[in-house]
Parts: sequence; structure tokens; C-alpha cells
Amino acid sequence: PRPLHRLLASKACRGAIMFGDTLNRDECEAIVRALRLTQMPFACAHGRPTCAPLARVPNRATLE
Repeated sequence: PRPLHRLLASKACRGAIMFGDTLNRDECEAIVRALRLTQMPFACAHGRPTCAPLARVPNRATLE
């Protein structure tokens, strides 16, 4: 039922890793391995994007 799906989606997101959380290397590797097994690795249960930059990319002004 839809209300149950909404409740479970909300619980899943609240317990998820949030932007700004610090992870060690083992935690990062475990997450990437687990993402391979999901059907939609780039979206949360609500359909929101779950990707974040993993490296800093200098802008053009900093290269000159």
C-alpha cells in the first residue's frame, strides 16, 4: 500500500548518510560495493539524487 511505502521511504532516508558526513575508506568501499547490487543506485527511495562529488575540480580561474 502507498502509505506504507511512504513510511518506509522516509525511514530509509532518515537513516541514510547525509552530505557532510565523514566516512573512512572502508565505509566508502562498502557503500560502492553495495550500490552495485541496487536497481537504482543514483536515487533514494523518494527518487532524489544520491550522488555527490568525490573530487575537487578546479575552475578555469584557478588554473590561470
